Amino acid sequence: MTDEHLILFRVTASHFLWKMVRRVVGSLVEVGRGNVRVEDFAQLIEQPKSVSLLEPARVTAPPSGLFLERITYPD
Repeated sequence: MTDEHLILFRVTASHFLWKMVRRVVGSLVEVGRGNVRVEDFAQLIEQPKSVSLLEPARVTAPPSGLFLERITYPD
């Protein structure tokens, strides 16, 4: 496999929830496949409680290929 088949997601946050990154990545893959509209994904991120658009387990990305790059702490 070459770099042209590589998709890199870099997620930065002050806190993370269990499987949060895997669900965000899985949802973005569904957007890329055309199964979810960009507007629906944006609403899911901005108002997660108001949207039952996606079943989280259905779109959770597999853990393979995901790794923790860095942890930073405030001074």
